[in-house]
Amino acid sequence: TYLRSGGFDRGLARLRKRCAAQRAAIDAALAAQLPELERCGVQAGLHLSLRVPGMEPWRLLMAAQARGVQLFATDDGPDAILLIGFGGVEPSGAPRVAAEIAAIIEAARAAT
Repeated sequence: TYLRSGGFDRGLARLRKRCAAQRAAIDAALAAQLPELERCGVQAGLHLSLRVPGMEPWRLLMAAQARGVQLFATDDGPDAILLIGFGGVEPSGAPRVAAEIAAIIEAARAAT
């Protein structure tokens, strides 16, 4: 069977490797594009959390919507926390995603 033959384990190992590569690529791209912002939260799953100090979440959501991007943001005291999904982002696309997030944050800051 599939389980006994190790097929499931091999597939899971491939998925973990792919997710780790995606996470590393988006993390590096965000660090290069937005070095002043803290990446926070658990280093697991298919999302990264990005702390945007002194920003109200709704400002980020409005700036994202104006650019046709769907984001999820919440607050942590005076800071916004962006939840960035990367499951559908190939490592080669990470710089483009980071640049788009930087543009959204810049637009939100300009609107304050």
